Amino acid sequence: MILLLGTKAFSPFRMDAIKDAIAKADPNAAGVKIDAKWVYAIDADDVDAKDLERASTLLNASGKLDKADFFVFPRKGTISPWSSKATDIFRNCSLNSIRRVERGIRYRVSDAEIGAWTGVLYDKMTEGVYTEIADLFDVDEPRPGRSYDVLTRGVDAICEADKEMGLAISDEEMKYLAESFRKAGRNPTDTE
Repeated sequence: MILLLGTKAFSPFRMDAIKDAIAKADPNAAGVKIDAKWVYAIDADDVDAKDLERASTLLNASGKLDKADFFVFPRKGTISPWSSKATDIFRNCSLNSIRRVERGIRYRVSDAEIGAWTGVLYDKMTEGVYTEIADLFDVDEPRPGRSYDVLTRGVDAICEADKEMGLAISDEEMKYLAESFRKAGRNPTDTE
């Protein structure tokens, strides 16, 4: 995997809003200093210098990745819509040695311990916070589907599914889903 560093990920106005959200989430992290830049992960076999330069130009990347405290990328094992489109563009530009490209954000922080406040930096439904991304492009073997026994266990089964899949379902939504599946007389699966 090749990691290229891009431009600033947020405008100053957006960065101020992020810092305010961090201060609300964790008052101890109120003085955190954040450097957030786009980072592009490239999955490729052999990329020659010319193709790497063309890829950097397309991505508006300035060079290879520098130090990072953590990354926010689309969840591992998924392919984001951004990645699908960017990969198509790379193929149309004859950059065939590049199998896939994915975009994330590289964070460097100071004056605060990395903690729960990182939750304000990403969408829990589609993204993850990672300190290591070497396995970003790894694809697991398909697993069999799973059913959650709502008919017997009720809301507890929905809560279990929420924790396993990181769905961020509210308590009200869990109650609603449990009742809906009871009325339907069936259990939900992990694909619903």
